[in-house]
Amino acid sequence: MADAGAASASTSGRKRKRSEVAEDGRASSGAAAAAAAEPPIKRRVKGWKRDGAGAPEIAPGRYVHRWNEHRAADSDQQFKYGPFSPEEDARLKEVYEAVCAELHIADPSEPVVNPVWKGDMSRVWKEVASHFRNRTLRALLRRLQRLYFPLTSRGPWKPEEDIELLLHVAERGPAFGAIARVMGRLEKSVAARYATLSSPHERGRWSPAELQALIDAVKKHGTPVASGAGEWWSWVGRPGAAAPAVAVTTC
Repeated sequence: MADAGAASASTSGRKRKRSEVAEDGRASSGAAAAAAAEPPIKRRVKGWKRDGAGAPEIAPGRYVHRWNEHRAADSDQQFKYGPFSPEEDARLKEVYEAVCAELHIADPSEPVVNPVWKGDMSRVWKEVASHFRNRTLRALLRRLQRLYFPLTSRGPWKPEEDIELLLHVAERGPAFGAIARVMGRLEKSVAARYATLSSPHERGRWSPAELQALIDAVKKHGTPVASGAGEWWSWVGRPGAAAPAVAVTTC
């Protein structure tokens, strides 16, 4: 009797196992069918990659650009922004040097040092830009300045350069293009540095006394809101300044 009972239990266990395997198989096939029935997830396409984005096409592979296209409200949806890839740099240099040769410009650095927006020289920028659909004319010009401008100074500004810049502005006014050529820096860099030097706001590392004043102000007045940020920062002696990355616990 015991042997018969054991045999019956063994047979019953095998049947349950086969049933569980069959149910797992049906569940797996059902899940696979459901997954196949679901529509594929569509990845969001960047605006400049969409059909019709970028500068209007006037001929196969040629596009017409406007000087102020980067100011359009939908510019970020029409054009690609951000760093240039090595492939874009190589293509840009190839096109630019070919255009310079066609216009009999012996020194490729001449147009980027003295960018002219009227007359024959303006043809350089429009002709170069006509080969690129998804980059603005201004972006191409600035990249060419980075590639061909004969810089003599790079990296952080030195104190003596700051003094030289302030003297140039005092003498010439904000003629940043001419000053940039004298100082061997990009015009954009010169203008940005002058804006920093002429700002009335405090800059640089916060002193221990300023940090303590900040902590005391937070404890007394709470954290600032956007509408009253200017007044709030005046309480810590840095009107209009940006908050340093410090953890403050209010009491």
